[in-house]
Amino acid sequence: MRLRNFGLGLISLCAVAIALSAATVWAFPSAEQKAKLQKANADITKAQMLMKNQKFKEAGEAVTSAAASLTELAGDKDMAKIVDPLLTKVKGMHGDLELQGIKLDALPAPGEAPAKTDAPAKGTPVGKGGGVSFTKEVAPMLVQKCGKCHINDGKGGFNMGTFAALKKGSKDGIVISPGKADGSRIVEVIKTDDMPRGGGKVSANELAVLVKWINEGAKFDGADDSKPIAGGAATTAAKPTPDMTGPKLTVVAATGGETVSFARDLAPVLNANCMGCHGDGQNPGARLRVETFANLLKGSENGNIITPGKSADSVLVKKLKGTSGERMPSKKPPLADDVIAKFAKWVDEGAKFDGDSPTQTMKMVSAIYKAKNSSSDELQKARDARAQATWDKGNPEVRASRAESTNFLVLGNVGDAKVKAIADASEALVPQIEKILHVNNEAAHWLRAE
Repeated sequence: MRLRNFGLGLISLCAVAIALSAATVWAFPSAEQKAKLQKANADITKAQMLMKNQKFKEAGEAVTSAAASLTELAGDKDMAKIVDPLLTKVKGMHGDLELQGIKLDALPAPGEAPAKTDAPAKGTPVGKGGGVSFTKEVAPMLVQKCGKCHINDGKGGFNMGTFAALKKGSKDGIVISPGKADGSRIVEVIKTDDMPRGGGKVSANELAVLVKWINEGAKFDGADDSKPIAGGAATTAAKPTPDMTGPKLTVVAATGGETVSFARDLAPVLNANCMGCHGDGQNPGARLRVETFANLLKGSENGNIITPGKSADSVLVKKLKGTSGERMPSKKPPLADDVIAKFAKWVDEGAKFDGDSPTQTMKMVSAIYKAKNSSSDELQKARDARAQATWDKGNPEVRASRAESTNFLVLGNVGDAKVKAIADASEALVPQIEKILHVNNEAAHWLRAE
């Protein structure tokens, strides 16, 4: 039994980390670039913690600092592959903070320094003026396309019956950022086709008018912002969000007699197709998150999406089939019919869970199942493939030297001799690793979880 098959992928990951570390010493980034990367990562981590603690103003300062470091680095095409994922994360946090009412400078283009502008203290003063007319152009569109849910009703804790209510936003924050259409939640949900749900699709021309109005400052050209924008009776305060429909679902453990395994058959599909919109860090439509099984059972703000034992009544299955509103996954090809059939069968069999923990991510649930049900050789091959994929992702145009010892696979671009030396040095650490993990190389086959 080879040590690299040990649990949690520790040995393979350590070997790859050593190889990558060795590679960066001899290539890029430079010391200055490394310092900026470290600072950006530290600022991102700080911002995430502050946002979790609802310290949004301080989080905004950290996001701005991270953006400053990353946009400078992104100007270097060699650094772009490293920086782009971090910059995408910063952009997401930037948008989330603006939804919380935090005014931030627009993110600069790669290679540019952050703009130094004086953001308004809170909101943009409204007043009569030129440009797009709210009362004549924007309000009629909102009434027609959004009125059923957000003027006559207050679904999702949001009512736009008056301009004052529209400016105030939803229970989760503002939906319009004057001067910044790209950072406005109302534009985002229209562009992603998440809204409207009860009044027909917003046309490209209508969206362009809305965007132009917001970029012009989201000005109000009416006489009284507390009067109904529909010209008649309208709710001026958001109605309470309705109670979640359906009973609260609890986790039911699989018996082993089911034909569909959630961990084997469904978790990988959800992880691959749904996390971009309904995963951690996203602001999904109907507040539906599916990054864990617990979230899946919790459902959306509109109620349960699963009705155990009744796939025909389950919103999840209807969405996958395209028989209820927008078909999911959004902006991706529909799932294969046999995959959708597995979701339906799983629901009909009681929507039971066969993973380790309902609070683990779908990726982890899938990986643990695969590790538990794979041979040592299969795990070894999978880890070797991941090591190569990791290298190819970070260094797509660089051929890696490869050295394989009894327990290690090492990849690097520092030359064959040095890569082999790293493998030999790693091999010498095997006794210490065995001691740390409290295993020996002959009896470790049961520690197979990745």
